[in-house]
Amino acid sequence: MISRPPSYRSAMLVALQVALMTWLVVGTEPTWRRPSSALLVAAGVLLGAWAVLAMRLHRVTPWPEPSADAVLVASGPYAWIRHPMYASLLLAGAGLVAHTFTPGRLAMLLLLVPVLCLKMWIEEQALRARFPEYSLYAMRTKRLVPFVY
Repeated sequence: MISRPPSYRSAMLVALQVALMTWLVVGTEPTWRRPSSALLVAAGVLLGAWAVLAMRLHRVTPWPEPSADAVLVASGPYAWIRHPMYASLLLAGAGLVAHTFTPGRLAMLLLLVPVLCLKMWIEEQALRARFPEYSLYAMRTKRLVPFVY
């Protein structure tokens, strides 16, 4: 449970994230003719599921502010990257755009990047304030792509 309601900024970011992902999903053709795009979507879904399992379902929240019962998770995909759920959205989104490409769908995916980056920034500030060990964790793990970023 969140001890207080999410900020207006967080609510707007979550609404944008949901709208952009919905746009990407709604325009997708039902047949998968491109194995590479299906692989990206599957990788995104599997990474997201692994992250949810590592987080323990009851602690998962769309808000960048941690819930009242949050703990710092550094196992599973969190041992490699700090934001596997955001990475999973970008992977699946890239697969959806590759599957049914239009300039508008690419624009939606590109607009999702700064939305998720701002959510990451808010989340990391809150986690640093809440968990003294977060800074050390952040030094040894990348944000979205293992060994890269």
